[in-house]
Amino acid sequence: MKKWLKRTLFISLFSSCFITAACNNNSLKSENPYKKLIVKDKEINTSLKEFSEKYFFKNAPNVANDFYLKQLNPDNKIYSEVNISLTFAPLYIPKVVDIATEFTQRQSIRSTRIIQEILNNNWFWYLNNYKSFTYIFNNWRSDFKDFKDTNNKDNLKDQNTFNQLIKAKKLIKKFANYNIVDFSQEYPIRRIKSDKYQNLRLVFFKLENDVHNIALIPVFLYQQNSNDTKILLTGDIFDIEKPIDKIENIYKILSDEISNGREYFLNLTLEYQKKIHDQEVSELNEQINKLKDEQSKKTQEMQNNLNKPDQNKKDINDSDDEADDEKEDEENTDDFPEVTLEELIEELQDSENRFEKVKSNFETRFNDAALLNVYNENSYINSFYYAISKINEKLKDNSIKRYTWGYIDEKEI
Repeated sequence: MKKWLKRTLFISLFSSCFITAACNNNSLKSENPYKKLIVKDKEINTSLKEFSEKYFFKNAPNVANDFYLKQLNPDNKIYSEVNISLTFAPLYIPKVVDIATEFTQRQSIRSTRIIQEILNNNWFWYLNNYKSFTYIFNNWRSDFKDFKDTNNKDNLKDQNTFNQLIKAKKLIKKFANYNIVDFSQEYPIRRIKSDKYQNLRLVFFKLENDVHNIALIPVFLYQQNSNDTKILLTGDIFDIEKPIDKIENIYKILSDEISNGREYFLNLTLEYQKKIHDQEVSELNEQINKLKDEQSKKTQEMQNNLNKPDQNKKDINDSDDEADDEKEDEENTDDFPEVTLEELIEELQDSENRFEKVKSNFETRFNDAALLNVYNENSYINSFYYAISKINEKLKDNSIKRYTWGYIDEKEI
């Protein structure tokens, strides 16, 4: 009996220890403090790694490895957080904070910061996960107006393209079967005098699928306050409809037209402001000329009167009566005093000075800092729109469509 009790007690204690150990192991497994240091089984794309080390981690393998580790193993909440942010701050609506309601503005501001953080600092994570993203056809400018040719404002090309994609059910697209196979050389973006950064240029990641269809992911590179390279991933993909042989030609045309587009929208704005200014100047000159004519007539009348002495007495009496009338008129118009010629000339000069300030202000609104701010109405979005429109005019049997990051398919991560 005693032996049986000892045996039972031993088995019970052993079982308890085993269960406790198992529970502790499960606990450690679920709360592993080193889980962030465990690299998931993810291969780094060769071209992406080459790009990263060329521009950011040259001769710094330890820094690169730490960067890869963090980018490949983010907190799982990032996926739902980014999806919420893309809902409240979609990339195709740059002025989303301005149009947000009182109840959504706070979330919209937070969402823009999260997306900007991804595009500026977590670009490597993005480029490792784009296959799980869904993109939305984006054929519009930042103000949702299509490009209107000044010589043909009834051009319905963009609307027709949109309607065709609706019928073909291609308004949304995934690039799950596309791989990053290469990246382009650098293509400089022309400077304007209000730019703040240095060496702004474009690089295109080349994506390709099994049937040799090509898509491009454009990224901006630049120097800010030091020689360190900064990056802005745009969140856009340029989808080339048919296979193409000389992709380098496409890179060159796109980059040139993006520079042209930036200057086009700046000049369009300045021309509009100049029209307003010219109208103001025209009105002021008209008033100045009118006053000069009136003064000239009065001077001539006085001169004529001086040349007719027989009429002086009568003129003096008449002038006294006129003076009384003018005095009465002045009393009735004290609230609206007449502007003098000197004041109008001064106003004309002030108008010129104001216009120079207006020009400078708008040039600043179109500088590279604005270009690289995705939630700015003068961001790269308009330049991309312009470039795609222009290159499609040159591609006879092919076309490029722009798609913008819409949301993440969390189940596929």
